Amino acid sequence: MDTAVNHLHHRATLLLQQIAMAMQAQSSQGVDMSGFIAGYQRKLQEVYSEELPLAILRDTSDIILHVEGPAARHHAAGSGMVAWLCGEAEKRIRQLGMSAIKTNGSSAESAESDLRVLLNGLAPGSLYLGFSVDSAQRMAVQQQDALALPDGDVMASIRGAVRTLPLVQQFVEDESINPAISEAIADAQVRDASLMAAYHLSPTGRRGIHTIEISAPGSRQIPAAFTNRERVVLRESALRTPVMRAVASGTFVGELREVDLDAKRFHLRNVPGIGGIRCVLGNLNADTARKLIGHGVRVSGEYEADADGKPRLMRVQTVEPYQIQKSLQ
Repeated sequence: MDTAVNHLHHRATLLLQQIAMAMQAQSSQGVDMSGFIAGYQRKLQEVYSEELPLAILRDTSDIILHVEGPAARHHAAGSGMVAWLCGEAEKRIRQLGMSAIKTNGSSAESAESDLRVLLNGLAPGSLYLGFSVDSAQRMAVQQQDALALPDGDVMASIRGAVRTLPLVQQFVEDESINPAISEAIADAQVRDASLMAAYHLSPTGRRGIHTIEISAPGSRQIPAAFTNRERVVLRESALRTPVMRAVASGTFVGELREVDLDAKRFHLRNVPGIGGIRCVLGNLNADTARKLIGHGVRVSGEYEADADGKPRLMRVQTVEPYQIQKSLQ
């Protein structure tokens, strides 16, 4: 199997062969090869002590964060910074993954409860953290059966959405987001969630981190470096005004269960005939939406639909209580 770990093992085999040849030459010809032998031994040690942990992450992770800065020193990263980054990454990966779900009602809730965000491990240089997404049910079966189960359609969609994250950086311009991102990430809900995940993961500079490079080993996306510059542009553009195309106006009813007050976003659930709509509050007071948590609401505004004509992302202009609980059960 063509994996990063197998490539390392092949390199290690070649180094061992070089060591053996040098030792044989030293023994048979009486030539001092100690310098060459020591050099090959140092390279072999580097392969297994430094490169192997990263190779394992590349083979097992959907997303890898490479953190650079004073708080991510080689072999001595601050525990507070690591704990914060793990928590933030899990939250944003989960939100991004769930943005790909188009199921409705209990199916969507089942998929959300089944999703697991896993920390695959850490590797030095400065600091690498690898994360993957998987199904709790799939993981339980694997504990009993050595044969890995293939991804279902839902998990494949979630994994695909998570792997779009590095793509965001190339559309961050000096003062705004290049609208061409709408072509690169066609699903409006995934696009907005990717932009918000990139914003939250971009360093502020206050935690001893100056750069976070994000890569998706299982995709063709090139690694992308996010700095405070990207954070500022994302805050001033995508955070305040969602990137949308071909908008239409409409009114929908559904359930409001939680609100991201920082991003002024919420997910309107159980919309009849649609499923879920990602909503951006815009200029509305976030406290207004917070008071409606746990209730049925009616929202009006501009939205972007998918290829089937179903709304995926909405810029909300009005939100008000609406008694729809019975019809949504």
